[in-house]
Amino acid sequence: MIRAGVLTKREKLCLKYRWEFLRRNREYQKDYRYITINLKVTDIIRNQYPKHLVDEALSILSKWDLLNLIPPGLSFNALLESDKKLKSFHMDSLFVNDFAIDMYDSPDSLSPKDLYIKGSLVRIYVNMRFPKEKILDEFELLVDKWQKPLKKMMKKVFHDKPEKRLQISQYEKYLKVYDSHRKGMSMAQLAKKFYPGYIESSGKDYAERKVLRDINGCLRLIHGGYKQIR
Repeated sequence: MIRAGVLTKREKLCLKYRWEFLRRNREYQKDYRYITINLKVTDIIRNQYPKHLVDEALSILSKWDLLNLIPPGLSFNALLESDKKLKSFHMDSLFVNDFAIDMYDSPDSLSPKDLYIKGSLVRIYVNMRFPKEKILDEFELLVDKWQKPLKKMMKKVFHDKPEKRLQISQYEKYLKVYDSHRKGMSMAQLAKKFYPGYIESSGKDYAERKVLRDINGCLRLIHGGYKQIR
């Protein structure tokens, strides 16, 4: 399947929130310290360790749906920067999603003869159990990837970009409310900061219930719910 290193905007957004919730999980932080301090394992992909240490580390990481160790102190943007500058493998470790679209040809491998014989036909396999938005995102990405080498033979290409909305608009607020709560802000202070309009229109108690909903929503995602973000 020729998809390595290619992420749609939706997939990158999912990875961001998967990681931001996971790195706040205290059990993951504890496992990270155990692997790095007790097992003295830091990077399974680039370094070599005794097999029994690697097996134990991978066994622990599988609980978190990770392929390699990622420092919980790094934000998602820091992971992207590290992958870019230090050639680390944080995105590869974090990315556990299956692709909605499989394809076994690459436009880079086609010869002029192949282009002549195959014309503008490309065979793909679509897994219809994935959300429509994910399928359309991947399809658009693959069309862009194939369009240039085939442009001389393709007479008409689908250009419409379907509107995509990922239903995770609350996640950013969850994180901000949760982090502010961890820093010591009271429910009343949080309500005043994040829901001042609700205090005026519906009262202080209602605004504080909104804050509590955000905190509980964040905790659910931190304690395993992040695995469903895909």
